[in-house]
Amino acid sequence: MNSGYPFHTNGTATCKAIRGQVDFPSVSKHWGIQFVAGERVQHQRELAHPMIEAGVDLNISRHPHLLKGIEIFRGKPIFYSLGNFAIEQPSAFVEDIENSTGFQDIRKLRDGWKVKKKYMTPPDTRYSLILECLISKTRNMEVSLLPCYINDDSEPEPLEADNPIFADWLAYLKRITESEGLDTGFTIAGNRVKVQGVPPNPPPAMHKKRGR
Repeated sequence: MNSGYPFHTNGTATCKAIRGQVDFPSVSKHWGIQFVAGERVQHQRELAHPMIEAGVDLNISRHPHLLKGIEIFRGKPIFYSLGNFAIEQPSAFVEDIENSTGFQDIRKLRDGWKVKKKYMTPPDTRYSLILECLISKTRNMEVSLLPCYINDDSEPEPLEADNPIFADWLAYLKRITESEGLDTGFTIAGNRVKVQGVPPNPPPAMHKKRGR
């Protein structure tokens, strides 16, 4: 289920309504503070848990243009932002965007902008991921993250564990998760990062769901 602003007022009722209609209820929300790391707004705190309580198995978000913390609530993962993935830099959309009032307002949210560079947004917007879930017929799941780093051409590149940026990526994810008051644990498994706290899947009858 994909949601925008109206979801803020009737989201839990919608979650309950679809619970018996699908095998694996999940929501994807467009919310959060742009470009500000490690912070959630009040309505996210108020609604994220009730969505799980209403029957959602996977709760993901996008919009802030960088990664946000990950929470496990009642054994279900909540991703407060998957960050950017395949999106052009602001300069690709508007010529001389650095002179626009809207762009100047967004820049005030935080430092780190390099308006004369090809990749102009703050450096931590380069951290990205591919979310991978192994889902059993009983709706248990194993959640893994494939760390990615966005290059100067705004292209996401998967990271291998021996790449120094992989360690930087994981340190950043841990830091922002902790700064949001969340205690989710992470372990490295090959070139993936496993999210701890999700009930493990029994080996048979797994279905892979992978994407953004």
